[in-house]
Order: sequence, then C-alpha cells, then structure tokens
Amino acid sequence: MGWLRNLFGGTVDSEYREDGKRVKKSVSKGQFDSLMRKAVAEDKATLHGACVVHILDPMHDGPRTESWIIGEQVSRETYDRLKHSNGELYVIVYYERGEATIQVLKKESWDLAANKMPAISREGEQATKIG
Repeated sequence: MGWLRNLFGGTVDSEYREDGKRVKKSVSKGQFDSLMRKAVAEDKATLHGACVVHILDPMHDGPRTESWIIGEQVSRETYDRLKHSNGELYVIVYYERGEATIQVLKKESWDLAANKMPAISREGEQATKIG
C-alpha cells in the first residue's frame, strides 16, 4: 500500500499537544492539509516557515541538524540572504569568554570549517592533556 501513499502525496508526521500530552501521528498529506486549513481558519494554529539547519559546534561531537522556525530562531532577512539552494542553513557556534555565539554562514564557508573542525578538536584535546 506504500505505492498508494506515494501516488497521493505521502504521509506527514505531526506532533502536537492534546490535553497536556504530546501526541505523535502520521496522516496522509491531504488529511494534514485539510486539518491545517481548518485549524488556521478557527485560529487554533498558525503556519510558520521552517528550515533545516546544519550546526557545527566544537562542544559537540560532529555536526548536528535542527529544524528552525523562520522569523523566530532565524530572521527572514538572514534566511533569505544566506540559505543554500536547497533551502537549508549552515551555522557555526563559537565561544568567546565562555559565551556561545551563533553565526550563519554560506555553505561553502561552513564546509571549510567542517573540514577543519576535527583538527581543531584534536588540538584542544592535546592542550588539555598538556595543561
């Protein structure tokens, strides 16, 4: 039956709160669109653009991804200016005096930083062992 789902738009995994409990549900894309139109019309939901964000953080092992809401975690202007052709953002976290700072980069700059990250991590480990 998977081919039927693919033929008619696939499924959407959603997560929401109902009676204070987190509910996860998979529905067809058509059902989801219908439910969302109704919820927005009844002012029970709002639609937000979201994007996948690739994050490099020297305090974590390897890159990770998150979903960010455009207009909340990232401004529309920053998103429009720095999004990759695939619509995704690339972020690096760096630390100054122990404070984390997030910077959105073009993918090419992020790739350069990602390639250097293992060497930077090894240098930090060596400095810790020496000191």
